[in-house]
Amino acid sequence: LSRLEKEKGHKRISFAGALPSGTNAGLSFSMNRIEDSTDQITSTTFGYDTGGVKFNFQTRDVGNDFTRFNDIQEADRGRMAAEKGLRRTNYGLRFATARTADGSRVWSGIGVTRIEGDSGSLSYRSVDLNFNKVKFHANLQDIEPNFDRIVDIADTGKTLLVTDGGFKRSDYAINFQATRDINIDAYVCDSSNVTEDQTRAQNTYKFEYAPRNGRKVTFFKDVFSYIGDSGNLSSYAHRKITYDGTLSLMRGLSIQMLSDVNTRQEGESNPTTSKVDQYRIQSDQNAKSSFTAEALNIDHGDGRVENTRGIGFKTR
Repeated sequence: LSRLEKEKGHKRISFAGALPSGTNAGLSFSMNRIEDSTDQITSTTFGYDTGGVKFNFQTRDVGNDFTRFNDIQEADRGRMAAEKGLRRTNYGLRFATARTADGSRVWSGIGVTRIEGDSGSLSYRSVDLNFNKVKFHANLQDIEPNFDRIVDIADTGKTLLVTDGGFKRSDYAINFQATRDINIDAYVCDSSNVTEDQTRAQNTYKFEYAPRNGRKVTFFKDVFSYIGDSGNLSSYAHRKITYDGTLSLMRGLSIQMLSDVNTRQEGESNPTTSKVDQYRIQSDQNAKSSFTAEALNIDHGDGRVENTRGIGFKTR
């Protein structure tokens, strides 16, 4: 009764249906419209599930002049109020592409979202493919320069969307478990803003070799550039190589190595490069006699250099 009291003056039309075609499979649909004295909210959903393939489609249009959000029963009325004047369309497709060792399905999918306002629109599309040993992700995003409602939407990653305002962006990531011991990661991103004549690009790669005998080698490289019509705005390059393992010498000789190089450039200033090289060797610390040797070299890139050496012996 209290709900009906709050919705006095509203006109509500809702219907929903389902056509099952098997266990956890079939067609479903719904439509909902809420009207007050000035405007309306309309939403539709459609879904189809075959068990191995799932499709969904959703739309929502929140009228610019609708005002009585506090009086409606919908749980997401706060989000509706924030998105007043926006038209949202989402659709997605999920499909099984592999199975795990226990027989469970591994899912892949495609998703599309478009949000339109009175001034401009935002759209992003995603592709996720999972074949157990190979995983691929793609994101295609376009934010029109005059779209000014990013802060009002409830989508995840909104902070990044604000940063990408006016940019058309595409990024791709792939992970490849080549063998039980070798894993490869790659990420490529490119975005451009035609209005501001700016481009951003990033390439990231990681190689990891981690066999069961305990030795581990990693190589990481990350390069980023932000270019405008006047030249470089901001850029960096980061390269890191590590080794951590134990040799069979002297009942187990542990060796750790690190090489870390960072180069940064802001605007048209000269680039600054800092370097860290670190080495550590130690014998079996549980033996009657053992030793540890360390070396650390740091170049801060601004004329400051630190070099540290250390040797330790232990007997019992």
